[in-house]
Amino acid sequence: MNTDLPLHTHSEILDGVAVLHLEGELVSQSRFVIERILREWLELGIHQVIVGLAALRYIDSSGLATLLGALHRCRREGGDIILVELNPSLEAIFEITSMARYFRIFPTMADARRQFAPADTATDGGRQTGVAATELT
Repeated sequence: MNTDLPLHTHSEILDGVAVLHLEGELVSQSRFVIERILREWLELGIHQVIVGLAALRYIDSSGLATLLGALHRCRREGGDIILVELNPSLEAIFEITSMARYFRIFPTMADARRQFAPADTATDGGRQTGVAATELT
């Protein structure tokens, strides 16, 4: 972990689902860390990702673009990226920028994990921003 960057990460892979926790600021100079992690997961065939944002204080347009690009790549491979634990400031940013319509957003990690559970055990379990996450083409 590079302590010079305004972003710190913690990641794990459990039952084929990658979980990435972000702390600090996802801005232009720190986005490359996220891009590298997500690219490595895609190369390993991991297309189901949960991004925990409880400790993320700020995200700029390049950070939003990084997440959106990763979402597009995951969905192209039949996967998805789910965002969890957004604070009120981040919720506002995602709403104002209309990014909330592309991502499935849930209040808790448990709600997000249920979305990647086998079909016979999955439940709706959480708040999804918007009626449905908009399809990316």
